[in-house]
Amino acid sequence: MIVTIILAVTGWALFYFGSWHLILGKKINLFLQYLSTGKLKQQNVILDGDGFLFRINSKYFGVVKDGHFFDSPMIQWMMLILSIGLFIWAIEMLLTGDFGNDD
Repeated sequence: MIVTIILAVTGWALFYFGSWHLILGKKINLFLQYLSTGKLKQQNVILDGDGFLFRINSKYFGVVKDGHFFDSPMIQWMMLILSIGLFIWAIEMLLTGDFGNDD
């Protein structure tokens, strides 16, 4: 169980210090979409250098970076991928009950 907590905390730290933050249920009007994508059309997926958002109904969900700690896109994307991997690993350990014990 301690390993799972360590994985989750490490994943959160990589996500946070990688200058990423979650977008949960944000409405983005057409003008803001045009500024970020250059397209004057309602997008279901907004994918650019600052992150990615998926539209569900009229609201967007996803992750974006803000450059709070790092301003290097390569480091930020690597930290995001590592944090997602650690979160998935921790969730898998919780769901399967395999906490790394060598019983």
